Amino acid sequence: MPNAKQLAVIIIGIAFISLMVFAIVVPIFSGFGIQPIVNSEGVYVYYHNKWIKENTNNTAWFPKDNGTYLIYLRNLNCPACQNFDPVWSEYMTNYLLSKNPYNITPVEIVCTYFSSSCTDPSAKATFSFYEQLLGNYFGTPYLVLISNLSFIYYNFPPINNTDYFDASLLNQTISTVLYNYLNKNGTS
Repeated sequence: MPNAKQLAVIIIGIAFISLMVFAIVVPIFSGFGIQPIVNSEGVYVYYHNKWIKENTNNTAWFPKDNGTYLIYLRNLNCPACQNFDPVWSEYMTNYLLSKNPYNITPVEIVCTYFSSSCTDPSAKATFSFYEQLLGNYFGTPYLVLISNLSFIYYNFPPINNTDYFDASLLNQTISTVLYNYLNKNGTS
């Protein structure tokens, strides 16, 4: 019969193993392991249920096909980005990765703080491109929607009537813009 000290060690061991099962194994098999936010500098495109880091050889990233891409330009040291990140995660999980009738490919361009503080050459070149293109109107978080190699939306994420970011409003905005663009251009 184990003494009290041995029993405590056994209980702690069982608790630790249970925690490992719930924290690692369960998310792998249940889909909760999806990471909609990338936390290191770079250009990332979401292909086949995972983020793929792109190397653009020091040039700005731009789609190479006629697909539809929603680009999230974010800074790791940006308080507004940190406020938007959970909304982006919710939008990706609840809309882009599950109810995506337009086959939108998510893209994240991540720097520490704009192109001035960015060590990844691909992300730095892409941030620099948008800083020059949009000038005073550029800040983060920032979204760019490209379809059929055309810019169709570029703006800060929409906010609701209480001045907060909102995933359903983001979905409504992107869906409406894309629907109108595709109908206008006869590509729907």
